[in-house]
Amino acid sequence: MFLEKNKYNITLILDFDGVIVNSVDKLRQIYGDVIRKQNIFITSDDFDYLDGKDINYIEKHIKENYSVKKSISFKKIFDKKYMSLYNKVKLMDGIKDVIKLANKNNWKLVINSAAKKKYITLVLNRYKLSKYFSYIQAGKTKHSPISYLNIKNKINSSYYIVIDDNDKSILSAQKADCLTLYFSDKNIKVGDGQFHSMNELLIKLLELSSQQKLQFSFLTSDINLQLSPMKCNDVDEKQWNKLKREKKYVYDGPVILVHNFKVNNKKISLGCCPSTYKYFLLGQQKNWLSVAVQGILQNKKGQYLIGKRSEKVINEPNKWEFVPSGALSKIDMTFAEEQLKTELLEETNNEIPKNDSITWFAITVSERTLDLCGFFKKKYNLTPCPTEEYQFFDWVSLKKLPKNIDWTEASNLIIPLLNLQSKRIRK
Repeated sequence: MFLEKNKYNITLILDFDGVIVNSVDKLRQIYGDVIRKQNIFITSDDFDYLDGKDINYIEKHIKENYSVKKSISFKKIFDKKYMSLYNKVKLMDGIKDVIKLANKNNWKLVINSAAKKKYITLVLNRYKLSKYFSYIQAGKTKHSPISYLNIKNKINSSYYIVIDDNDKSILSAQKADCLTLYFSDKNIKVGDGQFHSMNELLIKLLELSSQQKLQFSFLTSDINLQLSPMKCNDVDEKQWNKLKREKKYVYDGPVILVHNFKVNNKKISLGCCPSTYKYFLLGQQKNWLSVAVQGILQNKKGQYLIGKRSEKVINEPNKWEFVPSGALSKIDMTFAEEQLKTELLEETNNEIPKNDSITWFAITVSERTLDLCGFFKKKYNLTPCPTEEYQFFDWVSLKKLPKNIDWTEASNLIIPLLNLQSKRIRK
C-alpha cells in the first residue's frame, strides 16, 4: 500500500546555524574574540572556509596555519562560549512556520550540522521543537557528499531537499544527488534555487516541484487564482503534427497554466494564464503546470468514492483515483467548485444539489499538473454508474484501503493528506 511503502515522500535536510538559529554573526564574533586573544587575526575568507567544519578540524586548521601554542585547547574555550551562545540564541524568523508546515504535510525533517549535538538539542528543547525532527547528524563536516549520502542511507525517502546557507555544503549535497535550496543574500548561482527569507522557501519548493517533476503536496485552505497573462509563443506546426501521428490520444484544447507562486500570510496565490494543450506540450516554458481540480466525496459511512479509469483514457489508464476530477478551464475558484459538480455528473451519472459547496484543503503537484483538492461539504449515498471515463467504482475507508491498488500519481499524494486531515478532526 502506498502509505506503508512510501510514507515520507519528501525529506527536508536543514542546516542549523543560519537556517534554524540566528547564530552566524555571533559565531563569527566568538571566533574573532578567541583568536585575537592569541594575537591572531583570522580573515573573513578563512572564517567562511571554516564555516561548516567540525570543531576538531577548526582547531587543527588554526594551529597549522597560525602561530599558536600547540598546548592550547581551543575546544574547551569554544565550548564554554558556545554553551553561552546557544542558551540565548533566537530562532530565524519564520523557521517555526516551515517546521510546522513540514510536520503538517508528513515531510520528514533532518538536521545536518557541524555543531555538536548537545548544542542543537539544547535549542530544540528550549523551543519545544525536538519532536519534529527524525534524525540529527551533528559534529561532522558538511563539505563532503559523504555527509548527505549517510543521511540518505538512514532515511528512506523519494526526494531529499537540502536547505543551507553555505555554498560549499550546497555543492556537496548536489554531488550526493540531493535537490538544494541556497539561503543567502549573495548573488551566487549555486544549487537548484535561492531564497532570502523563510516566506520565500515555500515558493522555491513549489518551483522545484515543477522544474524537477517532483511529486509534492501540502495542506492549505486559502487558495487564490490570479489572472497573470504571459506571452505564449507559436508552436511549430510540423512538430505538433508529428506528435499527433506518434501519439493518437494527443489533442488540442484550452488549458489553464500556472507560471508563478506567491505566499502572503499563509495564503497561496497562483499566477495563471489561459493557454492551449498544444502549447503546454510543445511550448518553451517546460516548467509551467496545468491546473486541475480534484474532488473528495464521502458517503454517510465516511467512505470515499474512488473509480478505476478506463483503458481508453489519455492519461494513466486502468489506474484508480478519487472521483470526481478534471482539468480546470477557467481562472476562478467559484467556477472550480461548479466544475467539480459538473465532473461528478459526467463521470458517475449522479447529480448533487447546487447549493452544496467545496472546502478546499490541499494542493498537489505530480509531473506537470497542479491539483486543487477540495471536499464536498455534504455526504451522499450515491450509486455511480460506469461511464466512458471509468470502468467501475467503489467506496473505501482510509483504514481499509484495498491493497495492491495502482493509484494515479495525484491520488497517491492525496492519501497521506486525508490521513492527516482525519487525525486532526479526531483530535
